[in-house]
Amino acid sequence: MSKDIDRREYLEWIAATGVVGGAAGLAGCSQGDSSGDGSGDGSGDGSGGDGSSGDGSDGSSGDGGDGESSPTETSVANTFPREGRFEIGMGVVPNEGQYNPYNPKRLLIGDNNHPNMVLYDELWQPLPKTGKDYMEEGTLLTGRSYDPENTAVTLNIREDAAWHNGDTYEARDLVTHYKMEQYVNDALGNVESFTVADEKTVEISLGEAVNPDILWNSLQMEGVVKHSQFVEWLEKLQDTTTDSGTDQVLADLQKWSIEEPIGNGPFQFERAGSKELVLTNFEDYHRPVPFTEYVYKYLADLNSIVSSFLGDELDGQAHMSVPKSTQQQLPDHVTKIQSGTASGGWNLSVDMEHSFLGDRKVRQGIAHLLDRQRMAENTLPAHSYVENVVGLTNKMAPNWLGDSLEQYETYEGTNTERATALFEEAGYAMEDGTLVDSSGEEVTFEILTPTWENPSRVAETAKTIFDDYGLNTDLSSQPGTQFSNRRSSADFDMTLFYWWAPHPYSGYQRDFINRQKQINNETTIEVPAMNGSGSTEVDVQAKLDELYTETDPQAARDIVKQIAWVYNQHLPTLPMTQGVSTSYISTKGWNSAPEDSKHYDAFYPTEWWVRTGDLYPTN
Repeated sequence: MSKDIDRREYLEWIAATGVVGGAAGLAGCSQGDSSGDGSGDGSGDGSGGDGSSGDGSDGSSGDGGDGESSPTETSVANTFPREGRFEIGMGVVPNEGQYNPYNPKRLLIGDNNHPNMVLYDELWQPLPKTGKDYMEEGTLLTGRSYDPENTAVTLNIREDAAWHNGDTYEARDLVTHYKMEQYVNDALGNVESFTVADEKTVEISLGEAVNPDILWNSLQMEGVVKHSQFVEWLEKLQDTTTDSGTDQVLADLQKWSIEEPIGNGPFQFERAGSKELVLTNFEDYHRPVPFTEYVYKYLADLNSIVSSFLGDELDGQAHMSVPKSTQQQLPDHVTKIQSGTASGGWNLSVDMEHSFLGDRKVRQGIAHLLDRQRMAENTLPAHSYVENVVGLTNKMAPNWLGDSLEQYETYEGTNTERATALFEEAGYAMEDGTLVDSSGEEVTFEILTPTWENPSRVAETAKTIFDDYGLNTDLSSQPGTQFSNRRSSADFDMTLFYWWAPHPYSGYQRDFINRQKQINNETTIEVPAMNGSGSTEVDVQAKLDELYTETDPQAARDIVKQIAWVYNQHLPTLPMTQGVSTSYISTKGWNSAPEDSKHYDAFYPTEWWVRTGDLYPTN
């Protein structure tokens, strides 16, 4: 790979973007970091969904609808496209960007508020309110099925799905995409074959039965790979016979740029300048596109976005967290929309080989010391505190662990007495209000944080709590690139990661397995027995492998309970906050989805409502 990003870091970056890979990745222990800012919950209702954003464990197709009328089915759609220019902010200079999803440099299709959201359709759309995956409109698929007994998957592509250059979106586009994922992201490793059954049907054969929720999370993609653009890269990867040859092809792929995208979503590329990227409605989209122009404006920071809202120069912004004081400054016509669920937030992770932090009793003491509620109150409003230290969101934990949740340590925070007792058991003592080691030397460690507002607030709060207790810490606040380089090379004592768990498998896979390089943890771990008698040794990777192939919902829950217990006792990371996706849309001249709509709290309403016909000019 290039000198800028080594292969492992590249794979982690690809997974973190959430653009080209699935959430869980059918790859056993070889998935990426998935540390991007996810916003689904995946908690399920305990009766079949089991924590996915999919449609349950029966392997059936997605949401068939609930009889609710949408603008597409009403007379409003007869007026589409209306003349209108919807303006939204993004943080990359438009004419300096490129569109190869496997090249992280200047990428314009890999982050919040980037044009991939309307340039490309997803295979299906998770809807938090229904807990199901939607495929009626605005998606590349119209149906999917999974036969666990025969380990066979069938994906049905929309008949009128098309690329912006006029080509049909075909099964070979999706097959090429999946095969690229196998090489670039080490994903989908359990797949034995991808077959183009016909122009609009993909058939997938798995090596063994897979938990349906993990399967659908893994196969979810955004249609950013066109066969004709990537088939030569795929052939080069298939023709290499050595790891070094594969690395070289991936390095070349990482440097390759696509200057003008060929998408398949409701808006197509028109022009890019230094200040704005203009997309125009795609006339051959499979449903009426509500208006004529979708414009991404270069806004370098949050202050620029807020100023644009105040000056009526911005119509919307997806996934934007702002302080309450800033929210109060926004005009009344700027409406806040929050997705109803959360799937992750900020955690504190440590070097497991650190002389102080590597001791489990020390980590437990720190967990008793840190006030997670205070952490959340000091971050932006979209974040709340994590109630249970089990590696699951507040909604997922009771759904997966049930009554057994009472057996897990709560680590309520502010319990200095318990923290001190655990530090003493580990061989440390308080002298004159300062924690010292057995030699009388003051204990100290560094907290590495990026300069971004939310994680830096978490780090600053942690430092204040440590300092007040008598535990000396240094706060090192680094710009994004320096922070990422230090964190990826395990150059830290304590740092922050964004934890994300749309399904327990993906969360535990990341925290126990994928971050071994950064936190130097073991995967075979001895912990106290859950029944309180003696101890037990747990091979976490083996348990994850069981969960990966377990198709019985109750059996899957039992496995999750065991892994959650190891997490709760060993603390591979310390989850502090969880967040929801917050978007803002101006109602001044724009229609929004009604609050009782199943589409209302979609993760990115500024883009999804274009597809459902809920976002359109009213003048």
